[in-house]
Amino acid sequence: MNLSIRPATVCDASLILAFIRELAVCELLAHEVDATQADIAEALRHLAEEP
Repeated sequence: MNLSIRPATVCDASLILAFIRELAVCELLAHEVDATQADIAEALRHLAEEP
């Protein structure tokens, strides 16, 4: 099995949001998640612009 770790990209936004929602469900905090895929994508774009 090969494993590689890489920085997240905008293309990963939906997967990251799914992870956030799944964790929130496990912690009984699903009602607290108000992030959208667009929010995650924007944050990733912003991080990619930093030096």
